[in-house]
Amino acid sequence: MGIWEMKRQEGWGAMAVAAAIMPVLVGFSAVMGSIGIVLMFIEWRKGRWSFTLLAATLLASSVILWFLSRVLFK
Repeated sequence: MGIWEMKRQEGWGAMAVAAAIMPVLVGFSAVMGSIGIVLMFIEWRKGRWSFTLLAATLLASSVILWFLSRVLFK
């Protein structure tokens, strides 16, 4: 959604949209990833393991993981 909105802008407008959208997307992804990690820890403590929960956590936190990989390996 964010990339689609940035592609619609011309010139410096894409930079302005990115500055407005990206912090929200990265923050939301970090929150959802953190919630997923807590839920996975709770399941692990109960002696259960859920591949579906792992996949959902990775998908929800994919934006923050991509952002961190770009920052760390640039």
